[in-house]
Amino acid sequence: GKVSIVARDYIMDGGTQKGSRILAIAGQVGVSKGKQAGAALGVNVIANKVQAGLVNSDLTQTKDGKGGLTVTADSLGQILGITASVAVSINPGSSGAADAVSASVAANVISKDVAAVISGKKNEDKKTVKGPITVRATDLSQILGIAATVAVGTTGGAIGGTLAVNVISTRQAARVLSTNIEATGNVLIEADGGNAIYAINLGVAGAGLVANPNVIVNTTSATVSDSLVTSTTGDMAVTARQSAATPGTTAVWFDKVADADMQSKLATTGIDFSTNVLSLNFNVAVVGGGDNAALSGALAVNVITSGVTALVKNSVLTATAGSLTVDAVNSAIIRAVTVGVAVSLGQKGALSGGLSSNTVTG
Repeated sequence: GKVSIVARDYIMDGGTQKGSRILAIAGQVGVSKGKQAGAALGVNVIANKVQAGLVNSDLTQTKDGKGGLTVTADSLGQILGITASVAVSINPGSSGAADAVSASVAANVISKDVAAVISGKKNEDKKTVKGPITVRATDLSQILGIAATVAVGTTGGAIGGTLAVNVISTRQAARVLSTNIEATGNVLIEADGGNAIYAINLGVAGAGLVANPNVIVNTTSATVSDSLVTSTTGDMAVTARQSAATPGTTAVWFDKVADADMQSKLATTGIDFSTNVLSLNFNVAVVGGGDNAALSGALAVNVITSGVTALVKNSVLTATAGSLTVDAVNSAIIRAVTVGVAVSLGQKGALSGGLSSNTVTG
C-alpha cells in the first residue's frame, strides 16, 4: 500500500491548523501626581526543526495503482505579541521637565529548519513505487506584532518611545540525494515558503519615536543530486517557490479558519492583500503649551532576503510518458506606511518626520 512519512509541527483540529503558537501580552500603566516613568518588554521566540526522511532504506511495491510514497515536512508557527506602556503625570506645579516617560520594547522571532529527503543506496537496490511520489517541505510562519506607547504630562513634558523588532528566519528543503527511484505516477519534489510579518506600532507623547525593524531571511530549495529518478506514466517536477502570504490560504489567528468565503470577500474590495511584510507605524506628538516643543519621529526598516533554488545535479531524470519541469519562483512584497505628526500650541514649535526603508534581495 501507500507509504507516508510525515513530520509537522501543527495538528488539525477540525478544519483549523494549530501549530507552534505564542500569544503574549505585556503591559504597564502608571499614573502619578508627581513624575511617572514606565516600560513594557515583550520577547517571544519560536525555534523548531521539522524533518522527514527515507534514508538508506529499500522500498518495493508490487501492486499497480495501490501504492505511492509521500515524504513531507510541513511547518506553521505563529506569534501574536502585544506590548503596551502608559505613563501619566498629573503634576500641576511642573513645567518644562519630562514628568512622564514611557517606553515599549517588543522582540518577536521565529526560526525554522524544515526538510524532506529521500537519500541513499543509489548503486544498490532500486526503490520501486507503484504510484506517485511526493517529496515536499513547506513553511508558512507568521508574526503579528502590536506595540504602543503613551506618555502624558498635564503640565510638564512627556517622552515616549516604541521599539518593535520582528524576525523570521526559515529554511525549506526538499531533496532527493544519491538514490535510485522509479514510480508509475507523478514525481513531485517541492519546496514552498510563504512567511509574513504584520507589524502595527503607535506612539503618543509630547516627544517620541517609533522604530520598527522587520526582517525575513528565507532559503527555499528543491534538489535532485547524484540520483536516478524515473516516472513511467506520469509527469515530473522539481519546484521551489517563495511567495507572498495571502489571508485565506492558511490558518489565521484565534482559531478562525480563513476559507474560500474570506477569499471572495477580500476579492470584492479590489485590493491585493498579499504581502510578506506589512509595516504600519504612527507617532503623534502633542504639546499644549509651556516650554516644550513637540517632536515626533517614525522609522521603519523592512528587509527581505530570500534565496530560491530548483536544482538537478549529476542526475538522470526520465519522464517516459509525461513532462519534466524544473522551476524556481521568488516573489516578495513589502507594504509600509510610516507617519510622524507633531502639534504644538505653545511657543517652542513642532517638528515631525517619517522614514521607511524597504529592501528586497534574492
